[in-house]
Order: sequence, then C-alpha cells, then structure tokens
Amino acid sequence: ASTLKRSVRMLAAALFSGLTPANSRWFSQSIINVEDSASKKWLDESSNTVWLNIHNCNFDTAGYESFIDYVIAGMFAMYIEPGKITTGKLYNFSLWPLPSCYFSDSTGKGSVDTVYRVLNLTAEQAVSEYGDKCSPKTQKRATDKPDEQVQVLHCIYPRAAGYNPATELPIASSHIEVETKKSLREKGYEEMPVVVPRWMPIPDSVYSLGIVDDALPDHLTLNELVMFVLQNADLAIAGMWGAIDDGILNPKTVKVGARKIVPMAYKDALFPLQPATKFDVAALQKADLQSQIKATLLSDQLHPEQGPQMTATEVHMRAQIIRQLLGPMYGRLQSEYMVQVVNRCFGIAYRAGVLGEAPESIRGKVSNISFQSPLARAQKLDDVAAMDRHEGALLNEMKLQITGPMDTYDWDAAARERSELLGVPS
Repeated sequence: ASTLKRSVRMLAAALFSGLTPANSRWFSQSIINVEDSASKKWLDESSNTVWLNIHNCNFDTAGYESFIDYVIAGMFAMYIEPGKITTGKLYNFSLWPLPSCYFSDSTGKGSVDTVYRVLNLTAEQAVSEYGDKCSPKTQKRATDKPDEQVQVLHCIYPRAAGYNPATELPIASSHIEVETKKSLREKGYEEMPVVVPRWMPIPDSVYSLGIVDDALPDHLTLNELVMFVLQNADLAIAGMWGAIDDGILNPKTVKVGARKIVPMAYKDALFPLQPATKFDVAALQKADLQSQIKATLLSDQLHPEQGPQMTATEVHMRAQIIRQLLGPMYGRLQSEYMVQVVNRCFGIAYRAGVLGEAPESIRGKVSNISFQSPLARAQKLDDVAAMDRHEGALLNEMKLQITGPMDTYDWDAAARERSELLGVPS
C-alpha cells in the first residue's frame, strides 16, 4: 500500500514550503539597540541577497529530500559548503545519507555539534581528491585497481577551549583514511557546516524518532491486509475448483482455462468451489487503516479531501488546527534548522564579499534573526483573529449608535499591526 509514502511526501512538502518558501523571503535580521537607517538598510539588503542566493542554488531540491528523511527518521544531515561564484552558485547544499553518519554532543547540552561521516570512494577518486596525502597502498590501488573501494572518515567537531583563533577555525575538519588511519586533510569552518534538526530526540541521546514510527504498525497491518485481499481476488477472478478422481479425470494434471477441453466421465466430476471470503470487511478495514495513517502524518488536515466550498470561518478554523498540530515541532525546527542555515549562508556570503562591508555601528554585534515564513505567520493568527473580533464588535456598536468605544481604538495603529502580523511587505 502506498498510503504511507504519499502521506510522507505530503507532510515533507508542507513542512518545507511552510518553513522556507521560495516565492517570498522567510527571514530578516536586526540588531538590538541599533536604529540608524544605514544599518537597517544594510541588514535588509543583505537578508534579501542571502535569500535570493539560497533559492538560486540547489536548496529547494536538497531541502525537500531532507524533509523526507526528517519525517521518516526524525532527523537529517544537510551539508552547506561554498559554491562557485563564477557559475552563479554561491552555495552548494547536499543531503548526507543517515546510515553513513554518526552524531554526537561534545557539550552534553543536547545539541548535535559533532558529525562523523564515512565516505566510500574508489581508489582513483581518493587519489584525485587527496593526492599524495593518500597512503602508498591506496596510491598503488589507484594504478592497479582504480575501482576498488577506499573508506575515508570525515570528522567535523568544535575545537576545545584554548584553541588559537589566529591559526585555527572554531570548527575542526579532519579527513582520515580508515584502513591505514592516515590523516589526509586538516581544515576547519567558521560555522557548523552540517545542519542536523530533529523531530523527537530519544532521551539521553542525540538521535531522534520520526513521526513515521507512530504510523508504522498501521502501515505493516495494512500491507498484510492488502496481501490477503490480492490473494482472495485471485481466487475470485480465476476461480477455485473441485474434482473427483474417477480414473478418467486426473486432478493433478488437469488445467482449467479458456478454450480448453477437460475429459470427464460425467458432468459433475469437475465443479466450482465458492471461497468463503468477505471483501466488504476487508474494504472497511483497509479504509480504516488508511485513515489512521493519514491522521498520524497529518495529511488529512494538510490536504483535506475535496468537498463543498468552505467559509472564511471554516478556513480560519482549519488554519488554527494545522497551526496547533505543527506548532510544537516549529520551535525546534526554528532553532536547529532555520537559524543554522541562515547563519551559515550569511557567513559564506559575507566572506565572499557579496554583501559588501557592514556599517561600523553593527560590526562585532550579534544579529537577531526573525522569520516570516507561512508557519511563523501562522503563530500570529490568534492576534489577528482577536483584532478582527474586537473591531467587529466596535462596528456593531457604531451601527447601534453607541458612542464612546470607537474613540478608544487606534484604527491606524491597528492597521499597521495587522499588516506586520500577516507579513504584508512594507
């Protein structure tokens, strides 16, 4: 049954487009206590440049595939490295396969800050990438058996306190040939290059469970049920027969089918059997399991079945339900995914000179990232709904010629507040 697969894709698409849509800017930057227009303009233009370059690269493809891992396994590892500006690609995003990665927390605070990945390269690829740093054994393989596999361990971890900032970057990167334990490359990063968000971390572990884990029992039961249905469908279509071994009809060799002649001593020597199956019960069970899988993966709310046109109130109530369902996971995604992506991409763009020099008033200060994605705006819809209800009550009072309440409400300020909550461009 493909119900689980379809539901996984629906939820992955909804999360990805709800967090990082390509058609509108989903983040902005500000710095506390910095109000000069030049700094605000530079931050706004820089945010716009970073957003445009993110979606000009392969982010949308890698991001959607990452969220499929996120829904199934509860986590993913997205590696962000500088692209080639000459080709117009400022960034390169790649999804690292989870089975090849090991994650750890060096601080004990519960966040993933150490990632090891095993790379399976051919000997020829290893020598092409690392040159004479490869062991003599690998270099010989590249000549004699270029397709033979060589394992390389890529280690990314924060440097210990006391490292030298003048010669070392805060995030260390080591490439080690597994078989010979030979160091192939020692480099580093300004920011953590691997983004590892998690759905529901396992207690006392950095690993996580995905929402598919909740739907797996229903999925396995549904597959078993479909197998039985197909077996019974074969019986219902092809039929099931009984035969009497009367010396003329040999039940072991007879084949029943179209345009076939079966020799029998008398007409009742071969007769059809009616299978004692109830397809209606199987159909009901199948529909129930499918609905449970859809409910677990939220696809019944994110993509409701076609029905009559909904009123504005019904649309708002559905949006509120979706917000409540996705709200608990949004906070973790914001801190472990969106903030990390923006920080990494902003750092790459700034060092590449794409953003120009920052104004003197904000150099050395920490920026505050705010988000305007559809899911972020959905968190503010309660405020908009409260304003709508209050304004509706005021207008009703005005129709009843009740004076006084209208003077207590600042309509101009309310209009500005509503536009900010709804993410209307300034």
